[in-house]
Amino acid sequence: MLARSTRLWRRLLVLVMLAVSARHAGADGAGDALLQRCVDTEARTQTLHAEFEQRIDSGGPTIVRTGTLALKKPNKGHISYREEPGQQHIVLHSDGQTLFRYAPAENEYTKSPIDPAGGNFGNLFAKVFFYSDTLNQFRSQGTSAKIAGSIAIGGLTCKRLKILGTPPGTGYQFYIGPDGLLRGMRFESLSGTQKFSEEHRYWKVQAAAAAIGVAMAWKLPKDARLHHEENEASNAPDPGTQTQQELLKPGTKAPDFKLPGVTGGMVSLSAVYRGKRAILLNFWNAASDPGREELTPLSALLAELKSKGFDVLTVDSGDSVGVIHKLWSDKNLSLRAAWKGDGVVEQYHVLAIPTNYVIGGNGRIIAHFEGFDEGGIRKALAAVGIR
Repeated sequence: MLARSTRLWRRLLVLVMLAVSARHAGADGAGDALLQRCVDTEARTQTLHAEFEQRIDSGGPTIVRTGTLALKKPNKGHISYREEPGQQHIVLHSDGQTLFRYAPAENEYTKSPIDPAGGNFGNLFAKVFFYSDTLNQFRSQGTSAKIAGSIAIGGLTCKRLKILGTPPGTGYQFYIGPDGLLRGMRFESLSGTQKFSEEHRYWKVQAAAAAIGVAMAWKLPKDARLHHEENEASNAPDPGTQTQQELLKPGTKAPDFKLPGVTGGMVSLSAVYRGKRAILLNFWNAASDPGREELTPLSALLAELKSKGFDVLTVDSGDSVGVIHKLWSDKNLSLRAAWKGDGVVEQYHVLAIPTNYVIGGNGRIIAHFEGFDEGGIRKALAAVGIR
């Protein structure tokens, strides 16, 4: 009797496990279907207007940005926000060819060619709008997508979509409205003891073209000053300075910067080239196929020449730290990596991804290349004794 009861219990347990498994499979399938619906809806939508809040927590004071954005495909947009702490007001505006970053308090601006994929807006919502497959790139970091309840944003009930099976210490969630449009997202990562999280929420989302008219009509004030960081100490122009539409010339002092390292801490350019004969400064992002493909030969070049005084610093713009971690792991890369480099892209007048600068140990630019020109890079390195 006991043996029969045990057999019946085992059969019941198997049936329960199968039912749970089927329910989970269905949920994951529904999650992937919802994600694809969002990708398709974003791809079809031509204009968008919304109010937003963005919260970034990297261990120090939480950065909070609140404002409005208006976007129009293929590459026009206007984002105005205030950032706490400090109440700094920033305007980002693309007229279709040039991206302006304007600070009203200083009446100063910078400008750079617009990235057709919207990557240099420094706003993930904009990047998804201009390049909807960005969501699938995040999805690829995990094993499946699962609907994990709902969340209220601006009085609207949105489905919370969670990416399962992401690398340890990372997490991705997307908040999708009943119309299929994105209403927010959250990213989390843990590197050692350093935690990072970034959450976006968008409300009053309108896809009507009429809603963006005023924002698109914005013009840079006529008395606004072009900001030249390199020349703040003097009104005399540096002989190496050129227009924003050109890469920095050989002989120019490479602008120093400090960015978060993908493995934690901060990475400064001057600390990387100090004591080296030369380094390669590489600008890339995951949306660019050539940018991703270049990383493997760059890693091989570093392994070959590192003992001769050579190093590589990669600067990503527009991707989460989880995306970079996954790519480095998949490709087994040994390259030093920094991220959140949208501002540095502007400093270096990057027009295309990838772009590479060879910089000497004295901090002066030796050569620059749009795309990966291994022969040209090796020739520039040979000029300073790296062979």
